[in-house]
Amino acid sequence: IIGVTFRPISNADRRRMRIPASVKGVVVDEIESRSDALGKLTEGSVVTEVNFQSVEAPEQAIAAAEAAAKEGKPVLIQVWGPETSEFVSVRTRR
Repeated sequence: IIGVTFRPISNADRRRMRIPASVKGVVVDEIESRSDALGKLTEGSVVTEVNFQSVEAPEQAIAAAEAAAKEGKPVLIQVWGPETSEFVSVRTRR
């Protein structure tokens, strides 16, 4: 839908990126070259919400993105950072 592949946050991710145990979400695993997410997200980014829905599994992130696509809306993604979180808007392919 948005040209992004997600994966669960692993213990190795938590250690490497210093992600607190309290942070729930998914990791951006891959971004396709034609995706609108290119330049907005980076591989390894931690996504905590998609369209204001908390996500803890890749399937949840995809379902939330698909719901936005059905409504013809861009996908709003919250990206966690150690200092601050930010939102990015990604257009769907439909």
